[in-house]
Amino acid sequence: MEKYNWRTEWIRPFESTWSILEKLCYSNVIIRRGPLLKHLGNDKVKTMKGPVKAQRHNNLLTMFGFDEVSLSNSLGVNIIKQNKETINQLLNNVTRISTDLNDWFNEDLIWCEQCIEDGYHSVLHQFKLLKHCPFHMKKLIYTCSNCNSIPYQFSDTALAAAFTCKCRFQFADLKKRWFNWGNKFEIQCEITLKWLSTNFNSLNQSILFLPEYAAAQMNPIKKIVELLEDTDSHISYGGNGQSSINHQKVPLTISKFSIDNKECFHDYFIDLDFNLASKSANMPLYKYMYKQSVNVFKSIEHHLLYGELTKHKTCIQRFRELRKVEKGDYPEICPYAYSYVFCKHSFMGDKFFSVMILLLILQKHFVGLNCYRVSLTPTWKI
Repeated sequence: MEKYNWRTEWIRPFESTWSILEKLCYSNVIIRRGPLLKHLGNDKVKTMKGPVKAQRHNNLLTMFGFDEVSLSNSLGVNIIKQNKETINQLLNNVTRISTDLNDWFNEDLIWCEQCIEDGYHSVLHQFKLLKHCPFHMKKLIYTCSNCNSIPYQFSDTALAAAFTCKCRFQFADLKKRWFNWGNKFEIQCEITLKWLSTNFNSLNQSILFLPEYAAAQMNPIKKIVELLEDTDSHISYGGNGQSSINHQKVPLTISKFSIDNKECFHDYFIDLDFNLASKSANMPLYKYMYKQSVNVFKSIEHHLLYGELTKHKTCIQRFRELRKVEKGDYPEICPYAYSYVFCKHSFMGDKFFSVMILLLILQKHFVGLNCYRVSLTPTWKI
C-alpha cells in the first residue's frame, strides 16, 4: 500500500472531502488528481482506461467513485462515513421533501475566504440553505473572479495544483499556514446549531417547501427555523384525517428522487417506490395530502364524465379496450377519448389497461360476467 505524508488531526468536524483531498495533494506535491483517484477509487474506477471523466465517479457529495477501505487506510479516518453523516445531519429536517442532493447542495464549489486560508472547507458551505459561513459569520464566495464557477468535484478539469484554480488563482497561500490545519473551528451561528441539533420531524413538525424557493431567500435557514417555531404557521391534524391549514407561508411540494442517491443514502431518503398512499399510514400530513389529492381528481373526473364527456363514454370504452366495431376495421380515434384515457393512464400506469384486459379474458371464457364490467372511473392511485 502506498504511503502518504498525512496526519489524521488535519481532518476536522464537518470538513468536506474536497479540502481533505486537496490537503492530501498539497502535502504530497500531487499535481494530477486522476492517478490519485484511481489509487483511492473503487474496483470500477481502478480498471478504467484513461482519465476518469464521468461526474458520477468524481462527485464529492456521493463519493461513488471512491473505495472506503482505501481511503480509510490512507487517511486514517473513514471520510466517506464522515461525509455521509454530515449530509444526513444537515438533511435530517428535510428528507421528506426531496431525495435529490442537488436540491440541497450546490454543484459548484462554495467557500469561506477565512476558512480556506487555513486549508478548511466544510460541507456546510455547500448547503443551499446557508448563505453565510457558520464558523466566521461571513458571506460565502460562489465564483472564482476569473473563471466563474468551479465544479465541486475531485477532478483536474477545473483545478490545477492543490487549492489552485485552472486560471492560477490560489484560494489561499498555504506555505506559512499549513501548520494551522489542526486548528478546530467552532460553529458561531446559533440558527445553524439549532438546525443541526433539533429533529423537527420527531417533534411532529413536518416541513414541506420548494427547495429553490427557500434557497432564493436572503437567509433561508433562519426563515425556515422561524416558521417551525411559529405555531401559527403549523398544520394541525385531526384523528379522522381532517386537517386545517391556518397559514400557508411557504409553497408545498414533493420533489423528484435520484436513483444514485437512493443507493448511497437508503436509510435517510424516500425510496423509488414512494407514493403518497404508501407514506400515509404513519404520517398524518401525507395521509391528509393523499386523501385531498384523490378527492380533487375524482371531482374533476366526475365533472368531465357527466359534462363534456357524456357523449363520449362509448368512445372512451372502445378506445380503452382497443375494440373494433362489429363490421370493419378500428374506427378513427376520438380525440376526447384519447385525452381522457392517456390522462388516466399517466396517473394509474398500466394497471388502467391491465384491469380491463383481465375482465375481457374472463368474459370470453365465462358466461354472465357482463354485470361485472369495470367502471369508467376506477380508483385513483397517486
